[in-house]
Amino acid sequence: MPLWMSHLARAYADLHQFSDASRCIGEVMTTIETTKKRLYEVDVYRIAGEVALLGPEPDVAETQFEQAVSIA
Repeated sequence: MPLWMSHLARAYADLHQFSDASRCIGEVMTTIETTKKRLYEVDVYRIAGEVALLGPEPDVAETQFEQAVSIA
C-alpha cells in the first residue's frame, strides 16, 4: 500500500492538488512507522521529494531526498 499511495500523491501533485498529495504522503509515512514494513521506504521518500519540488515549498525536497539516500 505505501508504494501505491505515494504514486497517488505524485498524481495529485501533477494535478496541482498539493493538499491531497501531502495528505497521501503523510498517510504513507505513518503507515511505514506503524507497521515497521520498510520495503518501499526509499521510494516513498524519493517520491515525497518529487512532490515537494512540484509544490509551493520546494525547499522541503532536499530533506526528503537526503532521507532517501541515507536509507538506501
